[in-house]
Amino acid sequence: MTLSGVGKCRQVGISESGIDEAVQKLLARGYNVGRMEQLETSEQAKSRGSTSVIRRKLVHVFTPSTTSEGNIGPDAVHLLAVKETCNELENGSTTFGFAFVDCAALKVWVGSISDDASCAALGALLMQVSPKEVIYDARGLSKDAQKALKKYSLTGPAAPLMSPVQPGADFVDPAEVKNFLDLKGYFKGSCNRWDHTFDGVTSHDVALCALGSLANHLERLMLDEVLRNGDILSYEVYRGCLKMDGQTLVNLEIFNNNADGSPSCKYNIFVKSSFVLILRGNCGNYIFFYSNCE
Repeated sequence: MTLSGVGKCRQVGISESGIDEAVQKLLARGYNVGRMEQLETSEQAKSRGSTSVIRRKLVHVFTPSTTSEGNIGPDAVHLLAVKETCNELENGSTTFGFAFVDCAALKVWVGSISDDASCAALGALLMQVSPKEVIYDARGLSKDAQKALKKYSLTGPAAPLMSPVQPGADFVDPAEVKNFLDLKGYFKGSCNRWDHTFDGVTSHDVALCALGSLANHLERLMLDEVLRNGDILSYEVYRGCLKMDGQTLVNLEIFNNNADGSPSCKYNIFVKSSFVLILRGNCGNYIFFYSNCE
């Protein structure tokens, strides 16, 4: 990078050949980077008038949560959208709909979870996905859910960016989301039809609204290609009979080490089945978990 300018008007110049490297460095430091392209030459601009400004257009927005360089695999980067709805007829229980994307792998997952005031299931989702950024309704999340987001965001190597969506700037009606996805032709390249993916989702409407929030955000970042060509899949937070809430996953350091936040875990999964999970520690000790499915 080359610094220039006079006084407080500082400019940074980057050669075209080094733009990709510069963008990755800025993303690594947590910045969002917008890329603009010049649409005409200076001569073409002057032909429209001596005071005409050269036309430029924003063509892409890079963010730490949507980077697609070198993050496929265990270090995958996820952008997560969460929606919450209260079930008044079920003892005040809460349902969360969610959708998250891995832009490098061109994959989107959707699902829903039932939870209570402890937000243990939400914590398990956050620990499993480890998002770089969380999109949520600024007025649509309860205080308990917001506390859970803050609590579990501090357990990883880096706290995710929390991006509240202002009221009126997002979808609230599942029918609007369906029309939006069909109109845009999203997920045409998926191995599954997007509407069939929801056959395995318990709470369709809230999960669909979460997907709409995610799609709306990606469209603002001009990442339509991910939505058009990506696969859409259903995601289950609790698979099988053994359930671990978010705090248990933190204490056992299943997904990251509490000492330094790295993916190096304290225990290695040795045997896993529907009934028994055996974890072997670094010191050779064994921890047994038993789950009765009956």
